[in-house]
Amino acid sequence: MIYDFDEVRAAELARELDARAVRSYQEVIEADDVDAVLIASPDHFHTEQALACLAARKPTLCEKPLAPTEDEARAVMDAEVALGTRLIMMGFMRRFDPGYLELKDTFGPEGIGDPLIIRNSHRNEIAPYGLDSALSSTTSSRNCAAGGRWCVSTACRPALASTASSPTTGSLPPRPRGTSSVRGIGASPSSATPPRS
Repeated sequence: MIYDFDEVRAAELARELDARAVRSYQEVIEADDVDAVLIASPDHFHTEQALACLAARKPTLCEKPLAPTEDEARAVMDAEVALGTRLIMMGFMRRFDPGYLELKDTFGPEGIGDPLIIRNSHRNEIAPYGLDSALSSTTSSRNCAAGGRWCVSTACRPALASTASSPTTGSLPPRPRGTSSVRGIGASPSSATPPRS
């Protein structure tokens, strides 16, 4: 079962996947034949949709962030705790990214050693639903921070986040399409190879 704001897109994808398209996310959540829900909508819808999934007691994979504000995230967490069971899992997709898996394997005593610095860069090839530099700081950068922390299997210290100097000229060089922008600098930086995607 598929719901998308764009009904034509939902219908096309439903045909392609031999699924059925519905006209609201509530229909997906409330359907008896839906065992679990994936929330992959714009961030400002996550709170409402996660709470609806909890009310329906549906296991849910929610893309980051859980909610756009701390108060909303706490409301979702409180609702889940009140149910007495864990139903929401956050989508830490970098843990399954081939580039991140390869990078993680290069660390530790069997590899190049423990990392001293991890530098993450994230560049969207397009800006979905109005994503700008400010939103990137609170959305896409979470993936880099969570992925970097997972790679090193330890807590991270504070870091600096910066954005391009302008949307058109930016301070970061272009990245070839389909390449990962994660770089790890460890005990032997010359032996670290950029991860592949």
